[in-house]
Amino acid sequence: MLGRGVWVAAAAGVAVVSLAVGPVARAEGGSGSPSPSPSSSSSSEGPGTPSPSGTGTSSPAPSVSPSASARAEPHIDATTRMWPDLGTLWAGESFGIWAIAENLYDTTPQLALKLTLPEGVTYEGNMAGQTNGTCTPSGARVLTCLADDGNTKEVTAKIKVKVGAGLPPMTDLKFTAVADIGDTVDPNPSNNSIDSTVTVMEKADVGVEWSMTPSGPVAAGTEVKTVFTVTNHGPGVSRVGTVKFYPGFDYWPTSAPVYPPCWTDPGVIICDRAGDMAPGETFSYTFTWKFPKKAVGTTYRMRGELYGASRHDPVAANDQADAVFRIVKAGASAGPTPSASATPSSRPAPAPSAAGGGGNLASTGAGGLGPVLWGAVGAVVLGGALFAVVGTRVRRRALDER
Repeated sequence: MLGRGVWVAAAAGVAVVSLAVGPVARAEGGSGSPSPSPSSSSSSEGPGTPSPSGTGTSSPAPSVSPSASARAEPHIDATTRMWPDLGTLWAGESFGIWAIAENLYDTTPQLALKLTLPEGVTYEGNMAGQTNGTCTPSGARVLTCLADDGNTKEVTAKIKVKVGAGLPPMTDLKFTAVADIGDTVDPNPSNNSIDSTVTVMEKADVGVEWSMTPSGPVAAGTEVKTVFTVTNHGPGVSRVGTVKFYPGFDYWPTSAPVYPPCWTDPGVIICDRAGDMAPGETFSYTFTWKFPKKAVGTTYRMRGELYGASRHDPVAANDQADAVFRIVKAGASAGPTPSASATPSSRPAPAPSAAGGGGNLASTGAGGLGPVLWGAVGAVVLGGALFAVVGTRVRRRALDER
């Protein structure tokens, strides 16, 4: 009886040891495939509690995330940008050109900025500034620019070039910048290169005048017509022709040019003109006025001027002109007659700010229509929805002539 009890106890001890050692061996990597373990999927008890059923399934192998696979593919998109300092220039003039080549996302083993100069333009050297690259000649009219620290994320450079003195006026010079990434394939090559064109100009004197203005006092309630004329006196072609008028906030013309080409900002009228203006070419804008009784005894000025000064215009004195109205009571004197004489020589008053405020340009004396009625008239004349779109275009073109 005792021997039998010892045998049972020994067998039980072996079983306990076997149960204790088994999981440890699997945790340390033991032999090939682990023994089936009880499943806990159907148990209502906490994690790790074996199922009473004693049956189970092997754990599934971990799967690879699709996103990890996608990240293995590089995202390549090289781009380039370029900004000449000038849009128009003189023959024989030197100027600078900024350019950037950049990998927008992942870097590539190679990144170079390559600049191609047009015929008639020579390279004079690198220019200091916010740059990280240096350019060197690498072929006929070709410059290769590399980052000074060897990085292939971005190359920024600025070069100085000179236009040939013998180039004729109105010659267009096209510069090309390319982001070169060697043998790496760019799935979006459309932005790898960019062109920029500057034009050789010559002097052109563009002047303005009120070619028709009142020759005497203006009676309140009487219609008065004025004509503003722009002329290119030469000798060269000009790209300046946009003009700006300052009616202010007190009075507004009863008729004025409408869009296109004219539009309004607060207190001003801007008349846009695109394209080249040949020597001797001229064009005009007509305005009609009728002043109210409360304007009697005041003097009203309407200034017109070229929108933005041109570096190619040798005469600045004729870039602006004022029409002057001395307003009197009806019947006090003969009605005004239009005059084609030169612009009044009185000193023009400062222009009002386009951001608001009446300034002191519009009138001297009693008040006028006021900002509220002015806004209504301006809206009827031109239609406010078009102002901002055209204004951006005018300002961009004006910058080319600076």
